[in-house]
Amino acid sequence: MAERAGGTVFDPIRKREVAATPEEGVRQALIRYLLNVLGVPANLIGVEFSLAALEPGNLRRIDLVVWRPGQGQLVPWLLAECKEPRVRIDDEVAWQAAGYLKRVPCAYVMLSNGADTRCLRREGEGYKLVAGLPYFGI
Repeated sequence: MAERAGGTVFDPIRKREVAATPEEGVRQALIRYLLNVLGVPANLIGVEFSLAALEPGNLRRIDLVVWRPGQGQLVPWLLAECKEPRVRIDDEVAWQAAGYLKRVPCAYVMLSNGADTRCLRREGEGYKLVAGLPYFGI
């Protein structure tokens, strides 16, 4: 992450400078991974997706949502919850993501603090820990 004077970093999805917080560093590393390694098109990544779009009055935001074309519309493929490096990826973080999944069910979930990253794939009514995300390629 190339931090700029004033403590900002350019976000290629939001197309603007954002504060270079520790959590933002994790989010930007994940964005680069999605774009450069998994081949996710930038226009299918939503940063700080507002749940107010689904539930008026809900002020919560999902760190990252990746959408995938399917059956004539976009469907959620990945929900990612990013934490700053000092925050442990534990049950509390998993429960936070689970609350989001009730509103935005996705094929995959990623929980990351930069050093500890966990990927889960939807299986039936639940999610199973997997080694990583598949190549997105569309």
